[in-house]
Amino acid sequence: MKNAAATLVALLSVLPLRAGGAGTSGVNFLKSGVGARSLAMAGAAVSTVDDANAIYWNPARLARINDTSVTATYASLFEDQSQGFLGAATPWGGLGVVGLGVNYLTVKDIEKRAGDTETADSTFKDQEYSASVSFARKGVLWDALDLGANAKMIHQSLDTYKENAYAVDLGATYLLTEKMTAGLTVQNLGSKLGSDSLPVLIKAGGDWRLFQDKLTVALDGSAWVTDSDTPETPELNFGWPNPGPSGRIPVRTGPRPSGRIVQTRRGRWGFSSALSPRLRLPPPETWAIPTASPSAQSLNSYTLSCSQGLFSGFPIPGRAPGHISMWTTKR
Repeated sequence: MKNAAATLVALLSVLPLRAGGAGTSGVNFLKSGVGARSLAMAGAAVSTVDDANAIYWNPARLARINDTSVTATYASLFEDQSQGFLGAATPWGGLGVVGLGVNYLTVKDIEKRAGDTETADSTFKDQEYSASVSFARKGVLWDALDLGANAKMIHQSLDTYKENAYAVDLGATYLLTEKMTAGLTVQNLGSKLGSDSLPVLIKAGGDWRLFQDKLTVALDGSAWVTDSDTPETPELNFGWPNPGPSGRIPVRTGPRPSGRIVQTRRGRWGFSSALSPRLRLPPPETWAIPTASPSAQSLNSYTLSCSQGLFSGFPIPGRAPGHISMWTTKR
């Protein structure tokens, strides 16, 4: 256990504390995160995400998905600004797990003026999205090592301006012990979007499952490498989910000869929350715990995730019942 903990700490220590250079980064919606559960845990998800949201957080985590997983997230960021994520992943024979995901941002009703007038001449939208194709495989080289990757196209449309970029995400997870997992991911390695570099993320972390897996504690460290004159502030993200009420919903299927139900199966439902302190790491001369501005807007995020049984004729005889997870967070 001590060796595993030391390995996890060493993994976190390799993250760069500063990154700099010339230029700026574009499509900042890629930094917002997806999935209300992972957001509620301050983004400490590189080794804990267990559904199709892994397409965003760490594609290697897709390797442990045993049934089809579908997820949808909607987040209200600011006035007239919203973000969403749609993702699906499914095992592909014995080769691994494949996935598809779309992460998008829309800003509506941006006013356009030709002069200094009180009334806008017209309005337009800012539309940005990334579309990803994912593949992950477990037990690569060693049984404990999982690898995954995304290939994605990133598009930005701002009035008459339109640009595309292409990038890859790489991820890995390693089972340190039966109760500890470490993860590493590098995101948005690719071409420029016009004159802007993509925001490259390096993230490492791990989780520790306690009390017969009833409590999971996760710690991630992340740094954005943006090629900016002002480097992004590295973060340490720490969170643990709180299991909420759960239950079962009976679902009856099959023909009814003589009024008799041939098969009755049950789907599961559940609600959960999470706690997530977040510590930003500024330069040593300005160490302080930041506070939000009084005028800062709240973020409301809602996620619905479903597993295999809800599709292709729920429930499927001989397969596990479906599972629905609903998450919400506000910050």
